[in-house]
Amino acid sequence: DELAKLQDYLLDLARFVRVVWVGPQPEPNVDLQNMNILFRNVSVLDAASENRLIQVVDEHLKAANRQRRIDYVSVIPVLDYRFERDFFVDGKYLYADKHHWSAAGEQYFGKRLLEDNTLRQLLILPGAE
Repeated sequence: DELAKLQDYLLDLARFVRVVWVGPQPEPNVDLQNMNILFRNVSVLDAASENRLIQVVDEHLKAANRQRRIDYVSVIPVLDYRFERDFFVDGKYLYADKHHWSAAGEQYFGKRLLEDNTLRQLLILPGAE
C-alpha cells in the first residue's frame, strides 16, 4: 500500500517534472554489534539474515513502472553487491548499520553508481556535462 501511495504521488509529480525513481539498494541486515564484527572476523555466515526481500520489491517496482511517466532505475545489478567482497573493504565497514551505507560505503558504492552509463544519462542535467 505504501509503495502504491508513493507511486501515485510520483505520477502526479511527473505531470510537471521529470521523475527518476532510483530503486532500493542491497541491505546486509548485519548487526554491527555482534562479536564477529567487533573482532573483524566477518564471514559469509554473518550475512545469513540479508534482506532478500529487497530484490522482490525491486522487481515489483520495475514491473509497476513500465509504461509510466516515471523512469525507474534498478541499482541492484549496477551495485553487484556481494557480502564477501563488499561489506568490509580496506579495513572499513561499508555499512553504518543494518541498512545504510557508511561514509566509506557512500564513496565505494557511489563510484559504481556514477560509472553506470544509464544512471549517468538519467541523472545528469542537460547542459551540465
